[in-house]
Amino acid sequence: MPIDNRFSKSSFIEENQRNPSSRNLSDALEAEIQQEIHEVVMPKILEIVEHLNAMGHQLSEYTSPIPGDISFRDEVQTNGGYVSLLRLGLDTVVSVGFRDTITEDGKQ
Repeated sequence: MPIDNRFSKSSFIEENQRNPSSRNLSDALEAEIQQEIHEVVMPKILEIVEHLNAMGHQLSEYTSPIPGDISFRDEVQTNGGYVSLLRLGLDTVVSVGFRDTITEDGKQ
């Protein structure tokens, strides 16, 4: 789902008034932002992997890419297991909070 009116300021205020400790809306917005970033970043990462592989590497997906966690490796199998020749990973962190309070000593 795109970022829409579900994430308006008034929606956050209403959720906070209903349940001040709820993170439902913040978590949903984090997930949506992460998804939108993934949709932009993934094609570029694939382009980079293709370019590196054209230069002799053999990068392939290490794990299935999910928003926030993209991992490719060029590995060879040896008698002792797998050796990673080149790793390419992209981890993204999105943090959303509403009405967070930080005290002078840094505690919430």
